[in-house]
Amino acid sequence: MIGLDTGHLVYNYGTKLQAYAMQTLLEQNGERCEIIQWHKRNFGIFNRVVDQYKVLKKIYVGFGKRMKYWPKVMERYKKFDDFNSKFHIHKYYGDLDEMKECVSKYSHVFCGSDQAWLPSNVEKHWYTLEFCNSNQVRAAYAPSFGVDRIEDSKLNAYKQFLSLFDYLSVREISGQKIIKKILEKDVPVVLDPTLLLERNYWDRLLKEATVCIPKQPYCFCYFLGNNKKHRESVKHLSQHKDYKIVNLQHFSGFCEADVDFADENLYAVSPQDFIALIANADYVCTDSFHCTAFSIQYEKNFTVFHRFEKKDKNSTNTRLYSLLEQLNLGTRIIDDGQDIIPNAVDYSICNNLLEKQRVISSEYLQEALRARKKF
Repeated sequence: MIGLDTGHLVYNYGTKLQAYAMQTLLEQNGERCEIIQWHKRNFGIFNRVVDQYKVLKKIYVGFGKRMKYWPKVMERYKKFDDFNSKFHIHKYYGDLDEMKECVSKYSHVFCGSDQAWLPSNVEKHWYTLEFCNSNQVRAAYAPSFGVDRIEDSKLNAYKQFLSLFDYLSVREISGQKIIKKILEKDVPVVLDPTLLLERNYWDRLLKEATVCIPKQPYCFCYFLGNNKKHRESVKHLSQHKDYKIVNLQHFSGFCEADVDFADENLYAVSPQDFIALIANADYVCTDSFHCTAFSIQYEKNFTVFHRFEKKDKNSTNTRLYSLLEQLNLGTRIIDDGQDIIPNAVDYSICNNLLEKQRVISSEYLQEALRARKKF
């Protein structure tokens, strides 16, 4: 049996879908997989309530007009909670000592994917697998550092837990460089699990979608940032191509740039609906890594925007740069105020590169799964 230490309970489409993909990939290889959940059930629910409160506070504080969004946001959260039934969770662990005692049943413990090794996560010892024992195979599949450099003061903390892994891989080229600096070791760059899992698996999930797909050509928008210039670029594209603008509004709290932007605003969208909206779109505009990944998965014409300014030290743009660079799609990302060029993506080149990356990623995953220690 395999333990999977990955984020999955937060209200975020990418986090949910990468966890689902990773669980599916491990079970696809004939292994039974359980997701390791850090918190006791009551504390986990408390955390989710706090998470909801933080978003809702952003929506309502000081703005009476925002009150109308409350029930809509809660409908969205209900869709996320319903999706949790797809995760195989044995129990909720209250602390590291309890985890050490209970997770000994696993022959392997995998960490990843997504921004598992953000400095803020490492400080809390999340996704570092320090709770494993020496008889277990510790493997990292496509974790991201989220940033392109680690502060010198934190390098020793990273070295301490990274040295414990039997198998290391990363999702971004920048992460590969970070590990090279810390461990003086070359590790492979592998695909995010949402791209390693082939489209037919997503098609099955897509059949569960209940969202109403527009009949007219539409541009699907999923923005996490609050940048009005990005929306203006979309409007220019819409006018040029006569697309209806369909937007997932106010996702991370009230977003001023979303007001009076789209032709149709959506809230109660499940992860399955999210995939369906991308798969059926005529064009996709986003600043999200996983929206980009699913646009590639479904061979959509798309444009990516910088969510963070290049000088922002907390920027996680490196995730997008790495993915687009690997697949020869660097021209799909544009700067603020730049008009979208509605030229088609050449997927003949992209798919060849994607298939090569799938081979590398699958070989790494299977090598880690074949490894055995005394158990």
